[in-house]
Amino acid sequence: MTRTQEMAGRLFRTLRRLLESERGLARRELVDVALSRLLRPEAYGQLLPRTGRDQLRTALSVLATAVQEANDEAQLRAYCEAAVEATHAMCKSPRHPGAQLMKKRVVDADVVASKKSLVEAAVYAEFSRARGDADLVNRAVTRAQKERRRYLQHTRRLDVEAHDPLRALFELPDDGKPVRVLRGDVRRVMTDRKNPLSQLLRDASSFSEALIRPALGEELWGLCRPVGFADARRARVLVEVPSSAAAHTLSMRKRELVQRLCRVPGLDRVDDVRFSVAGRQRLPVRHTR
Repeated sequence: MTRTQEMAGRLFRTLRRLLESERGLARRELVDVALSRLLRPEAYGQLLPRTGRDQLRTALSVLATAVQEANDEAQLRAYCEAAVEATHAMCKSPRHPGAQLMKKRVVDADVVASKKSLVEAAVYAEFSRARGDADLVNRAVTRAQKERRRYLQHTRRLDVEAHDPLRALFELPDDGKPVRVLRGDVRRVMTDRKNPLSQLLRDASSFSEALIRPALGEELWGLCRPVGFADARRARVLVEVPSSAAAHTLSMRKRELVQRLCRVPGLDRVDDVRFSVAGRQRLPVRHTR
């Protein structure tokens, strides 16, 4: 999956979550939510100047007119893909990894992480200063090594493996490659396995919509919501259902439900589920002395 497809998928999940909420999704929110999403530090839009952001809002407004029915998943997904592509087309890649390296955390980080891209950028940066081919090679190698060291100095690697559920929670690339962030990024602490909070976050992130919904499929997702573990061994999952009738229906498909849950990172040891009716309240217990 390309980075453009990842960004379009994240935007689609955000809009779909608003659409399925109680208040619904207004047409103007298609533009507002997409704009806020695409201007985040990890997105393409963070490279746009202020005038470019105004042009992006206009472009998103035009694209939103093609969405006749926000309830139509195909139209909503097409809008998200077009919005990301429009943003990418409006962004200009930096000429080379120069003095602004650490301020551009998306494109520059990608350039430095790729040896080929880094060498090409270094050659481009030193071309006008070189006195010949041999001097250009020396300058480019020195520049590439310097930028690589500078990048590693100012960043730290996150403690996330290829199938770590925290990748979905923090919207990190799901290609399995190592992820580096700035030294002061709070995600360093939250993914550190030495931190007790890290395991709690991993357990919780396994039940995020981004992971659970594709594994269950739309039919099962419409009938239930896996919300957490039901035992200390993390082998049984608590599944919330809207009614006793839905619980009875799903009990006939318990085996299928368990198999689908085992596909989710962090839930591979699940062997049973327990159903709980949403909204059911217990009678208050009065203590007497």
